This record gives sequence, C-alpha cells and structure tokens, in this order.
Amino acid sequence: MSGDQFWSQHPERTRLLLDYLEERVADHIILFGDSIEDAEQDNHGREVHTDPKTTVHRHIAEFLFTCEAEERSVRADYNQNAAPFEKKVKNRIAELQRQYHTWCKENRKTGGGSRSK
Repeated sequence: MSGDQFWSQHPERTRLLLDYLEERVADHIILFGDSIEDAEQDNHGREVHTDPKTTVHRHIAEFLFTCEAEERSVRADYNQNAAPFEKKVKNRIAELQRQYHTWCKENRKTGGGSRSK
C-alpha cells in the first residue's frame, strides 16, 4: 500500500495523529516550534526543546499503530519493524505541513500557531 493510500484509506489515522499533537504540546513544539510572536502574545517565554524530531515520530507511530482501533495486521507489522511506520508518520506530517502552507498562501491567512497549556 502506497503512502498516500495508507493514510487516505484510513482517515482516522490522521485524526488520531492530530489529536496526539493537540494533547501533547511539548511534542507539537518540537516538531513545529514556538514562535516569538506566540510567546509574546501569550505572555510566556519562548519554549525550545532539544529532543530530536525522530523521537516524536517514534512516539506518534507507537501511539497510532499499537492502539486497539488499528488493524491487527498493521499492529503486528509495526511490532515486527517500527521504522517504516515512523517514516510514514514523518512523511504524513510533512505532507500536512505542505497542505497547510499552500492553504495559507492561497488565502493569505495563517492559523493560531502553537499554544502552551
């Protein structure tokens, strides 16, 4: 199954990925940063984390592909070799970022950015 089909045939995976990032602000900041503007607007110091993005990709892959809602065969494949699934997560996040930046460029708007809780 190609990368696009892996996600498009199972939109719940993308929803879970986004839910994960909404609930785990520290991981969100590792992947996307905390802008100076957001920090000033929210009246907090800029948050910078040193964990590598690959660690976050690994955590997300484990969250997505070991949950009971996932297909049994996918869980088994993940347990045998997690690396391809971590790459799928990395590629999906990159694709979502491309889509977001395209939308912002076309509409001349941006989202609210990352917020600390």
